[in-house]
Amino acid sequence: KTRKACKEADDLCIICSSDMSCTDLLRDFDFDDGKPGYEKSDLWRAIVEGKKIVFDEINLLNRDALKFLQGLTDGKKFFNFMGHKIEIHPDFQIIGTMNLIMGGIAYTLPEPIVDRCSEIVEMKLTPESLAEMLKSNDEE
Repeated sequence: KTRKACKEADDLCIICSSDMSCTDLLRDFDFDDGKPGYEKSDLWRAIVEGKKIVFDEINLLNRDALKFLQGLTDGKKFFNFMGHKIEIHPDFQIIGTMNLIMGGIAYTLPEPIVDRCSEIVEMKLTPESLAEMLKSNDEE
C-alpha cells in the first residue's frame, strides 16, 4: 500500500509517529556549513508547489498533528507558521496510508479527517496481490 501510494506522490513520503509535532512536519533539522539549523520539509514544499505527499501510518500521528493536517485540507488559502505566511497551493493533496489494527489495538482517524477524504481504499494482502506486486517490481 505504501509503495503504491508513494509512486502516486513522486516518492514524497513522511513516516508518521505519535511524537511528531506540527513543527516537526514543516521543518527538517540540518547543518549548513557546520552550523545547526532548519530547512523547509517535504511537506512545506508539497504545500506550496501543489504536490501530493504520503503520510505513511497517518493514524499514528497525535491529535494536534492531525488537527493541523485537517486545517490544511479545509479550503484555506494560507496559514502562518513561525512568521512565514505559507500559501496552500490548490493542487496540494495528502495521501494517508495506515494499518487500522496494530498489536491488537485499533488506531482510527478522527471523523473530521475521514470526512475530508475523497477516496478510501481498503487493501488486503492476499497471495495473488503479493504475487502481482512482486511482478510489477520486477518490471521496474
